[in-house]
Amino acid sequence: FSAVPVAYSRVFSAMGDGVVVVNRKNRVLDLNPVAEEIAGFTSMDAIGHDLGAVIPELVPVTEASFSKKDQCRIEIRRTTGPRYFDVLITPMSEGLVTDGAYLCLLRDITDRKQAELALSEANKKISLLTNITRHDITNKIVAVHSYLELIRELATDPVQIDYLGKQEQGL
Repeated sequence: FSAVPVAYSRVFSAMGDGVVVVNRKNRVLDLNPVAEEIAGFTSMDAIGHDLGAVIPELVPVTEASFSKKDQCRIEIRRTTGPRYFDVLITPMSEGLVTDGAYLCLLRDITDRKQAELALSEANKKISLLTNITRHDITNKIVAVHSYLELIRELATDPVQIDYLGKQEQGL
């Protein structure tokens, strides 16, 4: 059936995630256009080369995942800034490729990671503001309490003393 190779080629090229196929020796066997953009190499330049020369951040992940399915998160630093990827490593059937290849799927999560970092930074600022505000309020309460003590020492009218007691209970 001749549609299968065409469908494979179109699906592989149209995927929104980067796909790199690597053998056990970490040689690049294939990569799709998204992976080309991530790596900064065309497939013509990358195929046959060591993965460390193409996407060095993937090497530790692939070496730890030779014969098992694995998942992790990596950061790739480029001149345009860091990019973050969820990586899924899937071994391919030995019958398909003679030297036991595996597929590396790279999903770009840079926007989500940047949002997480921004949220974390905002939470730190809110926490700092909360601590400062709590400290300021505590200082003012201590000052009011001290003034109430001074007034209590000077007060002689029982009605005033009763009001001072109520004010102290309110603090």
